[in-house]
Amino acid sequence: MNTRPRIKVEMQGTDRLIEALCIGLIVGFWAFAWYAYSTVPEIIPTHFNASGKPDAEGSRSTIWILPAITTLSYILLVLFNRVPHIFNYPVKITEDNAAFQYGNATRMIRVLNLILIAMFFIIGVIMYRVAMGKMEGTGTMVILVAVVLPIVPVFYYFNKARKGA
Repeated sequence: MNTRPRIKVEMQGTDRLIEALCIGLIVGFWAFAWYAYSTVPEIIPTHFNASGKPDAEGSRSTIWILPAITTLSYILLVLFNRVPHIFNYPVKITEDNAAFQYGNATRMIRVLNLILIAMFFIIGVIMYRVAMGKMEGTGTMVILVAVVLPIVPVFYYFNKARKGA
């Protein structure tokens, strides 16, 4: 049974900025997808191998999948962020530290959300550029960044949580 305090976490200016950036990127991604759909050929790359080369193709209609997944993941993470008392924490949550820990955790989720949205948008742009013959693939650096970048805020905010306990 969860006996952690249930408090409302007030958004700070930074949180509002992150949310605005998320929404702006999602709107931009849908606008880009609309543009891309009207300009790409009927068959586009839909998957890239570990070295960044396209290894699967599909209908240009698949261009809508990434913005849809991005929007759905954004909504789910926003909803998840409303219940910080159910998150896992590296420290014991008490009445005294709940506001700090919940604020820290919800900020981490917002930052992760922003990173994921930006990464999906970049992948969408790369798919478009490859489909239009302007690129040959993603390159291994993009794949490496896509794997490592989401881990960075997790370590940062977990360390911050331990220090602020």
